[in-house]
Amino acid sequence: MKDNSLGKSFLLVNGEFKKIADMPTPRESFGTCVARHFIFTAGGLTTGQKVSNAVEWYHTAENRWASLPPLPVACHGVSIQVYNENCLLAVGGQDEKGKQMN
Repeated sequence: MKDNSLGKSFLLVNGEFKKIADMPTPRESFGTCVARHFIFTAGGLTTGQKVSNAVEWYHTAENRWASLPPLPVACHGVSIQVYNENCLLAVGGQDEKGKQMN
């Protein structure tokens, strides 16, 4: 049975949390940022504390998630930012051995 407890997603709308589509890759300690109607997520820790390289975006107007190409290195605690509207910058975090990434 798939444990999707980390994938439960909610969006604050008009002062109330609304249930939205679940993340495709349930995880915690991921990087996140917002650009226009999109929320981006990258890296993180999946169930069992496995370090992830997943990158996904959520379309707020359509209530749907989609996967993007994965990070070249699995990491958690990464910081991400959309740059120039067509580039997702990922910096920092830790790899699967706990090594600080620059």
